[in-house]
Amino acid sequence: MNIIVKTYGGSIVFRPETTWKRGDDCVFLPEFIDSVEASPVVFVRICKSGRSVAARFATRYYDAVGYGMLLYPTELLNKGPEGFASACCLDHTSFLSLPSLDRMSLGAGELCIAKGDETAYYKAPDAATIESALELATRFCYIRTGDYLAIELEEKRPLCNRQQPPLLVQGSYEGSPLFDFTVNF
Repeated sequence: MNIIVKTYGGSIVFRPETTWKRGDDCVFLPEFIDSVEASPVVFVRICKSGRSVAARFATRYYDAVGYGMLLYPTELLNKGPEGFASACCLDHTSFLSLPSLDRMSLGAGELCIAKGDETAYYKAPDAATIESALELATRFCYIRTGDYLAIELEEKRPLCNRQQPPLLVQGSYEGSPLFDFTVNF
């Protein structure tokens, strides 16, 4: 299982399964990480394998929708392309709630993310956004049943650093809780 990510800038990158933090829990970052950036995502579960999928056929390839957040260690991001690749591989940095929404939720409702005292809202993307991302991703790779396609909803932004106390991050969709984790250094 891979997590295929369409970055906010439009690139396709991959995160291995080891980055997925299952369940609501704490994340403990290694001692060489001093700060973290994050990006909220919408993601779909791939239910059919394929390559070079046209957008008009994309709905045949995913069956459920979810929301989450991807963490990126700032120190690694600042080291150029190899650093970005390393940031995408750091264990337990992909917080994806189990996909519990159907395709009908696309384009309706909003994602709420509370980070400490700050709250941000994101409009749910429409099906066309998912379909074009799936088309783009399958230009680069063969998707398999069980993969996830995540689409960043905004650019990476600073989340927290080692000098701050542990930060609680909570995500909900239309009032229903999705994920809940604490970032510890």
